[in-house]
Amino acid sequence: MKAWTRWQDWVSLVLGVLLFISPWVFGTATNTPGSWNAWIVGVLGVILALWALAMVGTSVIAEWISLVLGVTLARMFLYNFIVIGIIEELPEPLPFIKDMVDILMCSIT
Repeated sequence: MKAWTRWQDWVSLVLGVLLFISPWVFGTATNTPGSWNAWIVGVLGVILALWALAMVGTSVIAEWISLVLGVTLARMFLYNFIVIGIIEELPEPLPFIKDMVDILMCSIT
């Protein structure tokens, strides 16, 4: 296959750009970990997509690294929107659970 012709790599490039600009689009471009995560993973995604587009013979490595970045991004999404969303909806007598989950997540990362 010729370089610069795989549609999958072009989609990865566009998704990397969209991820990079997402903090500004959604108005959360402050100096928060979520914004930095979007910027770093977005830039890495664009670099990996360009690598896969330019060098088709070594694109398998770029695709595996992209998979790892995607899993990392999905893990952060699930934690931020599902786990924290559930904990913030708990009744007041159980605030210690939030502290326990925060301690657990700090020890995992």
